[in-house]
Amino acid sequence: MNKSKKILIISPFARPNIGGVETHIDKIISCTRDKEYYPVVLTYQPITNKGKGLKHEYGDGYEYHRTNWFGIGLFSKIEKYYPLTFLYLFPGLFIWSLIYYLKHYKDIYCIHAHGLVSALIAVLLSKIHIKRVVVSTHAIYSFKDRKLLSRLVKFILKSCDGLIPVSEMSKKELIEMGIEENRISVFVNWMDTEIFKPYNKNEVKRELNIPFKYNFVFVGRLLEKKGIKLFLETGEKYKDYGFHIVGGGDLEGEVREKASRNKNIMYYGFLRHNSEEEMKKLVYLYNACDFMISPYLYDEGYAAVLIESLSCGTPLIVTGRGSPPSFLNDSVAYYLSPNPTSDELIEAVRYLTNEGNNIYRTDICRDYALKYFSPKNADIIFKMYEPNR
Repeated sequence: MNKSKKILIISPFARPNIGGVETHIDKIISCTRDKEYYPVVLTYQPITNKGKGLKHEYGDGYEYHRTNWFGIGLFSKIEKYYPLTFLYLFPGLFIWSLIYYLKHYKDIYCIHAHGLVSALIAVLLSKIHIKRVVVSTHAIYSFKDRKLLSRLVKFILKSCDGLIPVSEMSKKELIEMGIEENRISVFVNWMDTEIFKPYNKNEVKRELNIPFKYNFVFVGRLLEKKGIKLFLETGEKYKDYGFHIVGGGDLEGEVREKASRNKNIMYYGFLRHNSEEEMKKLVYLYNACDFMISPYLYDEGYAAVLIESLSCGTPLIVTGRGSPPSFLNDSVAYYLSPNPTSDELIEAVRYLTNEGNNIYRTDICRDYALKYFSPKNADIIFKMYEPNR
C-alpha cells in the first residue's frame, strides 16, 4: 500500500524508554500497518533508564528518530515540579523537531503530539507552515489546584485542531478550562487481544515454576506513587502467597533487596513488548496470577497494563481514583480507597483469597476486554488526523 499520509509523532518518551506512553505509540504504529498513514516518531534517547535505541530506525511502515539528552534518571526526581519538567524536556526536543520539520514539512500530513511539552512544540512548528495539530494527553493534571499550569495549557491547546484526552475525567478538566468540547474526542485504550489471552493457569504456573496457590502481580514503573511499596509490604505479610513484579524505575534496588530476602517475592525486571520471549513471559505471568494489583497513589491516567491483565482473564485490585473507575466496573475490579494503605491492601488480599475468592471469573474479565478494549479503538485517533472528521 502506498502510505501517502506522513504523521509526525512528537514525544519526549518512546521506546526503548519504559512506560505507558512508549507502549501506546508502538500500538498506534502497529494499527497503521493496513492504513495509509506513515508514522515518524521524534523523541529522546531514553532519559529514565539506560537503554539505547538507534538514532535513526527505519521499520516496516514507520520511522524513529532519537536525539541524546542529559540527565538519565533526572525526570523522575523533578516530575512533580511541573515548571522544572517543562524546562527540562522542552529545549532538546524542540531543536530536534525544528531541524526535522524544516527539512520535511512539505511531506507531513499531520502532527500528533503526546503530552503538553510536545503540544507546545507542535504548535510552534505549525506556525512556520500550517499543519493539522492533534494532541494526546496521558495524565490527569488537576488544573483547579495549578492555576499557572492551567493558563499555560489553555494557551497551548487553544491553538490545536484536535484533542485526545486519556479519559472522560481528563476531558472534563479540559472543558472546565475553556476548551471547546467539539474539538475533543476521548480515546479508549486497547491491546492486542490475540497476544494477551487466557491460558491454562496450572500449565503456565508449571512452566514458570511457581509453587504458590495464590499469586499476585505488579506491572509498572517502580516508583513510590505507583504503590510498589504497598505491594512489597503485602508480599512480606503473606509468605505463602506469590508476589511477582515486572518493571523498572527508581526503587529497583529496594525491589531487588526485598526479593533476595523473601522467597515469595519475585522480580523479573522489565519485560519488553517488542521481544517475543519477554512478551510470552509477561502474558504467562498475567495468566498465572489470581489478581493484578495496581495500588497507585495519584490520579492514574489510563494504565495499559490493567487492560492487558483483563484480556488474559485476570481481575484487578486497583485504587479508586483517577481514570480507571470510568472504564472498569466492579465485575472485573476490586477497588481500594482513593488513598490506600498497606493495611488496606493486606486486608483486601485476605478477603479475596478467603470468603471473596469466587467473586471474579476469568471468562467475565476476558469478555469485558474483548468488548471494550480491542484495537478498533485506535480509529478514534485516526479520525482526528483528518480535517473533516
